[in-house]
Amino acid sequence: IIIIASLLRLWQIGNVPASPDWDEVSLGYNAYSIMQTGKDEYGQFLPIVLRSFDDYKPALYAYLIIPLIKIFELNILAVRLPSAIFGILTVIATYFLVMELFRGKKYVDNFAFASSFLLAISPWHIQFSRIAFESNVGLAFNVFSLLFFLKGLRSPKYLLLSFFIGSINLYMYQSEKVFVPLLFFLLI
Repeated sequence: IIIIASLLRLWQIGNVPASPDWDEVSLGYNAYSIMQTGKDEYGQFLPIVLRSFDDYKPALYAYLIIPLIKIFELNILAVRLPSAIFGILTVIATYFLVMELFRGKKYVDNFAFASSFLLAISPWHIQFSRIAFESNVGLAFNVFSLLFFLKGLRSPKYLLLSFFIGSINLYMYQSEKVFVPLLFFLLI
């Protein structure tokens, strides 16, 4: 399942889709600018929010791109790779989340494999994993937060990790600023 998820998300990622969209260009340019000068394209020092064509997006995704620009240089592969990696990690986390949700139930491993397989081949998830969408990484952080919260109910050391991931998720995508507090409110 991991191999299938990886192939569907990584094959020709620098070429398919054929051209970067304006969000990808903005994220890559701002990541490069921050890497070179410590400032975004508008001169803001280590920004928490990127102005980015006046749509103001959280800057965490741009920071995830910086090490990849150092490795691959500034290109579409470096910009899209964090989304693809987190897409693959979400498939893995989904398996463990289902195992945790249905712990002790008959055929839980079959449900977990089926869930992660269906996410691995989901056209929606593949598309969002192949493009630099912050929402895809936000989804991964949500799944990991929920997984570690459930694990934390049995072993409290995981609760801190759950809240940490949930906290940094607030800096990934705008809707997470509403969703994450609601998620934790409902969980608590």
